[in-house]
Amino acid sequence: MRLGKLALIRGQVLAAAIVSVEKPSAARQVVIQLLQQANRNANIQLAEPTTTPGNKQIVQVTKNQVNRLSQQIQDGKQYIVRIFSAGNYVRGENQIEFFADAALNQLVFSEGEVLATTTANSKTMTSYQLRQRLELLISASQFRARNAGILESIEVDSTFLQFVAQIGKYKEAFEIKAVAAQNTYTAGPLKVKLIAIQNGEVLFST
Repeated sequence: MRLGKLALIRGQVLAAAIVSVEKPSAARQVVIQLLQQANRNANIQLAEPTTTPGNKQIVQVTKNQVNRLSQQIQDGKQYIVRIFSAGNYVRGENQIEFFADAALNQLVFSEGEVLATTTANSKTMTSYQLRQRLELLISASQFRARNAGILESIEVDSTFLQFVAQIGKYKEAFEIKAVAAQNTYTAGPLKVKLIAIQNGEVLFST
C-alpha cells in the first residue's frame, strides 16, 4: 500500500509530440527522445516540494516497447505520439510504468463542416433556456469531436457571450449551427463557430 500525495494519475500525459520520420531508421531516435521527455516530466511531477527534481530513470522502458512504437511511426506519415502514466503514483516514487499511443494526424473536419444543430426562440424561451440550449449544442460538438478521435478539447470563439446577447433580440424561431471554424486534424484543437440562421440566411455568428 502506497501512502503520500498523489502526483501522477493513470492516463496522465507525460509527453506528446507530432512526429513524421523521413527514414524508418530515424523512428527509434524520435521515440527515445519522447521517452526522455516523459522521464524528465515524471521526475518533476514526483519530486518532493522541497527538493530539486533529479534526472533518474523513473520511467521503466523495455527494448520491446521502443521497437513496437518505432515500428508504428516509421512509414513517413504524420502521427501524434503520446506517453501516458500507466497508474497512479505518489510523490517520492522512483519507478513508474507507461503506455504509449500513436494516432495518425489526419483531417477530421473541414472548415465549415456542421458539427451539431439546434433551434432557439427567444419569444418562447427564457434567457436561461437559451443559454442551456447553446451549452447542449457545444456538448454535442464535443461528443462528436471525441468520437472522431480528436485529442484536444474544443474551443469556442471568445465572442460567445455577444452571441448569447444577440439571440435575445430576435423574437422568432431560428436555427443555430455549430461548425468547424477551420480545417481540423486529429491533434486538434477543434475551433467551433456558432451561426444563427433564419430562412436560410445568416443572421449573426461568433
